[in-house]
Amino acid sequence: MIHEQNILPGRANRLLARFVDRVALSFGQTKKYLPIPESKTVVTGNPLRREMARVPRPEALDFFKFKEGKFNILIAGGSQGSQKINSVCSAAIASLNRRKELQVIHISGFVDISGLENIYVSAGITHKLFDFLSAMQYAYSVADLAICRAGATTIAELQKFSLPALLVPYPFAYSHQLGNARVLEDIGAAEVILDAELTAEKLKSSLEELMAGPEKLAAMRRAYEKLQVPDAAGLLAQEVLNLNQCAG
Repeated sequence: MIHEQNILPGRANRLLARFVDRVALSFGQTKKYLPIPESKTVVTGNPLRREMARVPRPEALDFFKFKEGKFNILIAGGSQGSQKINSVCSAAIASLNRRKELQVIHISGFVDISGLENIYVSAGITHKLFDFLSAMQYAYSVADLAICRAGATTIAELQKFSLPALLVPYPFAYSHQLGNARVLEDIGAAEVILDAELTAEKLKSSLEELMAGPEKLAAMRRAYEKLQVPDAAGLLAQEVLNLNQCAG
């Protein structure tokens, strides 16, 4: 049995799919990209850590020492960080007229920390900077909007927390992230900005629109209802047990 996290299967899984008994998928749309009968596939979703569960908002606010009543933005450039996302996001946010209404959680990776700190402090923006944050459940629970890449795990986490997002897919690796991002864009839960088109001006415009329209953010949250959020770990475990019984 193998599991494909992305909507566009990688070369290894496309090859192995012919030889395994079962192919577990995060997205039902992936079936059409595999050279196997649909009956060999099962949609399980993408398993997340047990800790990745919603935290009560007051507790999440206290974790970051944030105040209620402000607009909270989560910025994350993936496991290694992204210098482009770091620089464009900080510049766009610092230029917003309503920046004093913001509280920013910025996970930058192991670069740019001092430069980002200077930008946010100079602009008078309440913020928390991290090179890495393991307790992501607090960030997802308190955020009103995420600006992030579109890796398979990130998509599963956004889905888990029904978090509206501006997605900037990593432009390489066979466009896996672009395919993932389009899934959320197609249901109305996210907007996609291509990496090559990401500028401070473009991002500022998107942020101004979303901050001025809470009804749009609410609609983006509701859009996640169109995607079932299964117990991925439980479903995967059950499939393994089923295969074991068949083998026995």
